[in-house]
Amino acid sequence: MAAPKPVPSRAVLNALRGLVFTTSCSVILLAEERRRRTKVARAAIDNARKLHTVKARRRPLAMLDSRLPDSDLELLSIPQATDGPRPRKRRPVPDHDATSSGAKSRVQADAPTTKNNEHADRSASLAASGTNSASKSGFSVSPAVGLSAEPSSSPRSHLVPGLPEAVASVLERPLSEATLDRRFHTELLKPQGREEMQAEITTATSRVLDAVNSGHIRHIDPLSAKVLHYLRSPPRLDRQGAPRLDNALPCLKRLVEELETHPAGGAMCSVYRELGLGVFKKVISQKPPMTLSKTVRQLRYYCLRLVKIVIQHTPEELGSTLDVVLPLYKDVDQLSVPLLRWLAGTDNREGLRNLLRCLSSQPSSTYALNGSSVLRLLNGYAKRYKSACDTRRAYDALQNAGLPELVDITPAVEYDVHRYFLQLAHGQGDISMCLEEIGKLCEIDPDRAKEDRKLRGAVLITEASTGQALSVEASLQRLEDMIGPDSEEFLPTLSSLAGVWAQLLPPQEFEAAVRKLVETYRLPLERRWLYPVLGYHSKCADPAGMLSWLQFCVRNGYHPDDELLQNFYHSCRTYWRISDEEVYHFYETLREANPDLPPPRAIPQADATKRTQASKPNPKQTREDWETMYIRSAESLRPEDPCFDAQIFKTMQSCAFSGDWESVWASYEKNGSSALVRSLRCMRLAVLARLKLDAGSTAGASRLIEESAERGLDASELLTPVLMAHLAAGQDAGDVVRGTLRRGLRIHDMVYNKAAQSASRTGRQLEAIEICNLAAKENGQGDPLYSPYNFYNLVFAYTDLASYDRLAPLLSGFTAGKRWWAGKWLSKQAIKLAMKKVAKRAVTADTGHVVRKHEAALSQLNDALEHAFRCNQSPEQKAAMMHALAETFLTSMSNISKSPAADSTKATADGPRTTAASPASTTPKTQGESRKSAPVRYMTVKSERAPKEATRTTGGKTKVPPRPKDEVAEAAI
Repeated sequence: MAAPKPVPSRAVLNALRGLVFTTSCSVILLAEERRRRTKVARAAIDNARKLHTVKARRRPLAMLDSRLPDSDLELLSIPQATDGPRPRKRRPVPDHDATSSGAKSRVQADAPTTKNNEHADRSASLAASGTNSASKSGFSVSPAVGLSAEPSSSPRSHLVPGLPEAVASVLERPLSEATLDRRFHTELLKPQGREEMQAEITTATSRVLDAVNSGHIRHIDPLSAKVLHYLRSPPRLDRQGAPRLDNALPCLKRLVEELETHPAGGAMCSVYRELGLGVFKKVISQKPPMTLSKTVRQLRYYCLRLVKIVIQHTPEELGSTLDVVLPLYKDVDQLSVPLLRWLAGTDNREGLRNLLRCLSSQPSSTYALNGSSVLRLLNGYAKRYKSACDTRRAYDALQNAGLPELVDITPAVEYDVHRYFLQLAHGQGDISMCLEEIGKLCEIDPDRAKEDRKLRGAVLITEASTGQALSVEASLQRLEDMIGPDSEEFLPTLSSLAGVWAQLLPPQEFEAAVRKLVETYRLPLERRWLYPVLGYHSKCADPAGMLSWLQFCVRNGYHPDDELLQNFYHSCRTYWRISDEEVYHFYETLREANPDLPPPRAIPQADATKRTQASKPNPKQTREDWETMYIRSAESLRPEDPCFDAQIFKTMQSCAFSGDWESVWASYEKNGSSALVRSLRCMRLAVLARLKLDAGSTAGASRLIEESAERGLDASELLTPVLMAHLAAGQDAGDVVRGTLRRGLRIHDMVYNKAAQSASRTGRQLEAIEICNLAAKENGQGDPLYSPYNFYNLVFAYTDLASYDRLAPLLSGFTAGKRWWAGKWLSKQAIKLAMKKVAKRAVTADTGHVVRKHEAALSQLNDALEHAFRCNQSPEQKAAMMHALAETFLTSMSNISKSPAADSTKATADGPRTTAASPASTTPKTQGESRKSAPVRYMTVKSERAPKEATRTTGGKTKVPPRPKDEVAEAAI
């Protein structure tokens, strides 16, 4: 008999999986059932506890109404604490009198508001036989203040006729141990005993009784009764056992609002102020946390409003008020700075004088009114309000209020104050204020000003910022003689000076100035100084200047980082018209020396080196429309959330390229309420999708732009599709442009170009010229030759109008120097079309004068066309330039790898670079070694449309042999 076939392993595994799944489900179901039953049981226990509490609180009232004595009244009338956990230890039971009076007062205070008058009358008749009733004496009691069930022997009960003794008992009841034991900041609140603390907190209640006794107040209003009840009630605790401070906020809010509404209302306002101070005393006695929670901020807000009221109407009580409220702040400046701003803004000199006098006389604070405290006050003011001018105005207000009479303002203190103002103005870029403060410092103490190193540095930067950028040699020499060129303060000053020059000087002058600083003082180069010069040489089509500048930077210790290389890749593609393939070959050459080098961001990496010449698209056939360029240009915007924003933007951009606008809008609606509200590039695609879905209607897109502007986004970045839609709909181009500029928004160059072409097509050449001039003013700093599109539209308009006198200076500026776009097809096409039109006019002209005029214009156009061809670089020149640049970058990378402290001196993103390297680091031996360690992949030559003498070289790809460094520079030129 054959043995049974064994069970397959898969069946066993499936059975085990089923068993585990069944067991897990059973465990989950049992746990859920236990959780449900526990929840029901807890709810039942909570309901029973609440029912017991309600019955315990209402039983004494029922006994009083029925006049039935109950020996357990004390125990039943004690309210149950439901806000926090039950105490584990029994607290000591106080004596009978204190417990009885406190318990019975709390019973009546917690009584329901319904039938309140009836309870009050019955309680009064039980409590005070032989005294007048509350209704007969004209004294009304708030429902919040209950009446005692037994007569009290308060020392104040006989002073006020008709005052219920229960109220006096409530007001005079001693505080609990928990309230008196809580201390606040010991450095701000002086130590006090139990009797002193109790006397301070009961001051407000005593003032209320005095006011009632003197007859100034006929009755206690509900607000006063509510505050009195809060003052005498024990502190409430939260679940963690900490005192709850939010109970004081409603009382403070009502009191402050009443005081602001009726600031001079007589005795009642005085009572309100005393009650407010009593509330603050109780809050401070509970030791509130100094963390800026919502409750603490609200308490300080009401405190500030109360102090303002006291300063305005009862300045004699300002000292006592500050004694109470100052412990609520960690630093006195947290209260004095906003008060100083308010008093200086209202020009209240007397109030400011009283404030300074009271702050200087505070015994419980560390504030002493002297020179250092004035500087500390101004420092807090500047940190809070971020304005150097406002800080100086506040100091002027202090002086006008009599600060020199209270503080001995010595020349040293005055010098320190104005030196601080100079520091603030210099940090905020306020040049006029810097000049004023420098003059004041020289007047106050000329000898100290001459020896002040930081002042000399500030003078140097200020002179450079006021247009004297190249005439600071004298100040620089004085600073060098004062602190020495090797001082730690000297190089940061030079770095700040170079930063000012980068913003004010033209690029060529800035390059000369930086070269002089680096060669003279060996100033470490920073990346932000390289960009203006590199951009200038690229826009001027000056490869020799760019190569010389980069070699200078590398020779003086600058090591190119990823950010600079990415900027260089962009310049090669934009200004030098280097193909993506050649840029990628350049990157691979550098990567052989540095394998960790990231690839160019704007070039696809997949099969970038395998693309052939036959697979390259024809630039004429693949010219993108404005929508495609707009979608692609959104990549250049910086994302708000790189992780989340990159995924959503990639999805939206791919759908936009494929024309699936419904998916673009659906992706925006799905994520627009959360993360995309701050993503500018995603909002650009959403606006374009809304226009497409609305069939050209701009209403929905305009609403979307307005909502984005309310959220803080730049509406100018989102406005381009809407303006293009207006122009496509046939609206007046001039009105569209002028209306947008009147709203204070920027306009993209493609909108200006579209508007000018729209005006030219309809025969309105003067309007097209006006639009081009507006574009030059807004986007080109007044240069009409700032872009090829502006040049094209101006040449077309001037030629069509036969305005040769205006065309001549435009062409003269075009031929005066090289521009990166001068050799492009667009500029040459504009000149050729103008030459055809002028030649036709010259042929058909009748008189010789007109013919000579046309011939002169034609000759000038011909010179411009020849200049355009000269600006077009040949493939050999481009290859030589890229070869020389590769040698320069490889030399820098070779120096980094050979440096023993390369890891410790690696340059940061924006910080100063390493110290200047010696010239020996760029010797021919080093360059030869760099070639051996990292052989250069020579740039390929691409045949482009160029002058005839340049296109006779080779078609396809050629390789340029290596040449010496000086020959490479000459070929690049």
